[in-house]
Amino acid sequence: MTKLRPYFFDKWIEKLDDEKIFFTQAEMAVLETYKTKLDDELLGNGWDFFKKSTAMYQVCLKRTDSILKILLAKPFDFSKPDQINWPFTGYAQNTNELVLRWQQFLKWRVLENMADKLSDAGKPVSETTPPDFAQLEKAAREKAMKQEGHL
Repeated sequence: MTKLRPYFFDKWIEKLDDEKIFFTQAEMAVLETYKTKLDDELLGNGWDFFKKSTAMYQVCLKRTDSILKILLAKPFDFSKPDQINWPFTGYAQNTNELVLRWQQFLKWRVLENMADKLSDAGKPVSETTPPDFAQLEKAAREKAMKQEGHL
């Protein structure tokens, strides 16, 4: 069963955090200690990995929910250029980096929602700021909150 160890571990982690936006490197380091023990668990020697990973995931979801509520509560600052490298290839070093990832992603999502609304209304999407930018941005943030599953 040795060859199955990484497969089951990788598949489970992929289901939980394929985008690498929930777990930090430290949290993944804790989970990775189980990577070589999964065959023992599959043979009936406890379910520590499943219990630990789901408990950690619940904590991560609560943390993310808090991050999203804070970030989407007020308008984003679009006055400075921003860059997002998506998809992420590694996990965030810490919670501050997670917040930054979510901020960049949500700014992109808000801009995308604004562009969709303009396009759906038959208005051109251009590099100039539309006169109703504040209203568009607020509606786009509200839509982003719903897209991320938060009310």
